[in-house]
Amino acid sequence: MVKQLMDLCFGCIAQNLNIISSVGKQLPTLHKEKILQWVVDHNMLTADYLPHVTYHLFSPALRTISFCYCEQINDKLLTQLDACQCRLESITIEGCKEVTDAGISVLLSHQTELKSLTLNELPELSGSGLEALVSANLRTVDLKQCINIANRGVLTLVSRNPTISTLNLGTCYKLNNEIIPVIASSLNTNLEHMDLTSFHTLEDSDLISMSQHCTSLRGLVMHGCNRITSAGLLPLFAACTQFQNLDISFSYKLQEPKHKEFLVHLPLSLRSLVLSGLHLEGQDILGAVSRLPKLHSLRLCGVNSLTEDSASEIFQAIGPQLTCLDMTGCHQIMTDDLLRSIVKHCTSLEELALGFCVKVTGEPLRRLFRDKQRAKYLTLLRFSGCKEMTHDVLLDLSESCHNLERLFLAGIKSVDDTLLFSIANHMPNLVHISLKSCVGSSVDTVTDSGVVELARYCPLQDICLAGIQNITDKSILALANNCPNLKALFVSGCSKVTGQATRYLQDVSNEKVHVYHRVPNADPNLVMAKNLDTGEFCRVDQTKWSQW
Repeated sequence: MVKQLMDLCFGCIAQNLNIISSVGKQLPTLHKEKILQWVVDHNMLTADYLPHVTYHLFSPALRTISFCYCEQINDKLLTQLDACQCRLESITIEGCKEVTDAGISVLLSHQTELKSLTLNELPELSGSGLEALVSANLRTVDLKQCINIANRGVLTLVSRNPTISTLNLGTCYKLNNEIIPVIASSLNTNLEHMDLTSFHTLEDSDLISMSQHCTSLRGLVMHGCNRITSAGLLPLFAACTQFQNLDISFSYKLQEPKHKEFLVHLPLSLRSLVLSGLHLEGQDILGAVSRLPKLHSLRLCGVNSLTEDSASEIFQAIGPQLTCLDMTGCHQIMTDDLLRSIVKHCTSLEELALGFCVKVTGEPLRRLFRDKQRAKYLTLLRFSGCKEMTHDVLLDLSESCHNLERLFLAGIKSVDDTLLFSIANHMPNLVHISLKSCVGSSVDTVTDSGVVELARYCPLQDICLAGIQNITDKSILALANNCPNLKALFVSGCSKVTGQATRYLQDVSNEKVHVYHRVPNADPNLVMAKNLDTGEFCRVDQTKWSQW
């Protein structure tokens, strides 16, 4: 993989705004947005360079901005952006700790054409800045992990923007259930999707309010909402006839015998159901899912109250219709026998997650992998923590699943360079791989050779190598030179990886790369240099010339 010419041009222009005459007048809006994104992702908003950025790239024609995890984004810059009189359709500001309500208020005050607003992980945001927004086009609002946002800002936002159809308030811990009836009455039938993850004060009365107003609701996430019972769910299910996605994981009251009635009243329109963490009996789950003709995604993470027999009955009943099955953490019941039942009955799988099921060797999966017709549909496999999975099974996986995009193999002892070479040669669409703590014997293990091969042939965007002591800067530089769209790199515990290499990777990548590298006692004096023959940067002590 190499950078596209267009990406090289964007990077070149972004780094030379101060010397290219009138470049802003010659760029179309789409290119201005991409170059602005490049500048933000590479932390170039310094005091000296910022005037060139605002002069050439801030324009009334801007329609989209995305500022993520950049410490240079602050209220002053948002005020400057507003001064250019842009009418944005999409705003994303995530993890920028210097942004407060003051800057958000100024930016939103004139955005009458805004369609999508994403404000995530902004600890200084109390919500008063949201009160300035009025847009007849607003459809999506995502405020997850704004831990200090309060009721008032959200109430004003929904009352002034009743067109919102998707609202995410997940892990906004200062919000309480007093806002739910107002949200329901304000958004009414426009509301289609809502995320209330860890909304601990949510009660049955709030669900009843939603059932009276939000009859178009299609998706609801209530992960960790421990006060809800069947008394609130039943009216909601009766009113919302288009329900498709439901997440009630870790809502522990629902597992009590007196509150399990909701299971036999789940909407027949459901396509995705998440029951993770609920200790429900096998027959209860079987009775619930067997009556759902459209169900294609089932997540039962950590539901160890099932027996092998009851789980097998579930797969026999609905297996053919499932495209996604997640049994992560079901370590007490998941054996090769039960896995054999999954392979036999779940004939349409695209995603399979068996994380931390430590009893499985994976041998029954060979039947799935050797069926070319079924293997070609697999896009995600999660086997992290399945430490007994055999090398032969993984080789079959690598040679058969040509359309796999995400692969999680953390903690599996049999992963080695031979497997990585096979993955590189057979998986041209792989963008995410986790190899955390894949440390087998001293002979068969993961080294730079395997990682370099992955980097050469797979369009990686996310890779985890944490805990693998053999990895050096050679792997990091291979990723830098071959995976221009990398977004996340996990190398904590890799003591031979230096900060120089990871910083170089961040500098040359197209987008912001989140690097997680925690290593004590790393050598601070290692030297990097450019190979004039290849143009690649490399560690001097890892080249043949270092021995001359």
